[in-house]
Amino acid sequence: MAIIYSYPGKTTPAGEDLLVITDSAQPAPNKNRTKSLTVDNLAAYVVSSTSGITGSGTLNTIPLFTPDGQKIGDSIMTFTTGPDAITVGGRLNVTGDFAVTGRSTFTDYARFNGEVRDAANSSGTAGQVLTSTGAGAVAWASDGGGTVTSVALTMPAAFSVAGSPITSSGTFAVTGAGTASQVVLGDGTLGSLPGGPFLPLAGGTMLGNTLHGDSIKSIYGTGSDLEIYNDGSNSYFDNKTAGQNIIFNVDGSEVIKATNADIQLTNSLDFKSYTATAVSTTGPIDPIQNQYASTQDTLATLCVDPSGNVVRGEQEATFTFTTAQLNGTLGQTLISAPGAGKAVVVTYTDYMMIYTTPGTTTNGLEIRQANYASASASVSVLPSLRFNEIVATPFATSNGIGFYTRDIPTGSGSQGRTYAPNKPTTIHKQNAGTYPAGLTSISIKIRYRVFDVTTF
Repeated sequence: MAIIYSYPGKTTPAGEDLLVITDSAQPAPNKNRTKSLTVDNLAAYVVSSTSGITGSGTLNTIPLFTPDGQKIGDSIMTFTTGPDAITVGGRLNVTGDFAVTGRSTFTDYARFNGEVRDAANSSGTAGQVLTSTGAGAVAWASDGGGTVTSVALTMPAAFSVAGSPITSSGTFAVTGAGTASQVVLGDGTLGSLPGGPFLPLAGGTMLGNTLHGDSIKSIYGTGSDLEIYNDGSNSYFDNKTAGQNIIFNVDGSEVIKATNADIQLTNSLDFKSYTATAVSTTGPIDPIQNQYASTQDTLATLCVDPSGNVVRGEQEATFTFTTAQLNGTLGQTLISAPGAGKAVVVTYTDYMMIYTTPGTTTNGLEIRQANYASASASVSVLPSLRFNEIVATPFATSNGIGFYTRDIPTGSGSQGRTYAPNKPTTIHKQNAGTYPAGLTSISIKIRYRVFDVTTF
């Protein structure tokens, strides 16, 4: 058998040069027989191009074989220079020891699932902290405690502070600076009860108004028995509990009791006279005015006067005419017709004359309202005789004023007067006589009721 290394070597073999090999594929007895192989024959078993392994990569990125082992691609590790560094773009899992001889920089956080050891390979004991040795290393050490130079505590005026400042060790003690009846306000000061800007639960004196918006109720009673409120349109005094009454007392005595069925008055009801009044220059006015209930006959109507008294009402109207107007045509309407089935019934007429110098007249003023007997039936007259008693010499006075009143007018004899429905009330002169230049005005006050056929 030839010894291969005993032959001279050839650094540039030719394709036809022979190589000595051992044929291990033959079965015995021919197994491992020596055979020859040309260099060209060997080339068929050597990859002469890169087509067998494919893939691509990025500059300075460490490559990684794909699972089939046939391609190379980028890994999560990149290489940079200046200084040289390898950057891992994901997590780095180290199953063995991980030794760092240079610096370690954590830009986020470092989490240790196991123990942390110091330069002496010690895990430390409970309560110890890592501290610098001053020689470029860290070591576990026990907390040696510490001291302060001065720590002080300040509080608002409503509190007292004891134990401040603390210069070594100690405890701050904070207590209230007020009394048991005081409270702490929002600015840290004390407010007193009663008398502060609030009402204590035990009661006290309100120093201002309590404002309630629409439908915001003041509720009284354990069972919310009484509610007082306004809903924006009406005011309510609402007794919510069935069987309970609303009782109004005056000086401790019951005056009015309101039950579910009626209103009971402990004492008599006092009706005071009151006249609903309209004032006009020369008319006309609506016969239905002021507190008068338009659907009821005023003889049976109750109304409320400006003082809150319940009264039986009448209508009243006042008119004023100057001398020029009195010497004119007149004949205008004072009180309009009241409507079908209604009649204006005059009960009183009063006259007031204002003048500057005495004078006389032959004319009289007449209030008229048509009835079934006459279209110009008289209601009331200011006769010239009564006018002259006030304005003419020797009766005129320096006061320059006088009054004449006429009670319920009468007709022929003592028969009274008749009225027809839906007739206006007008004013007229009795003749063509004029009133004196010294007269300033005549005012007429007419008191009347409206009779209604449906409520009479």
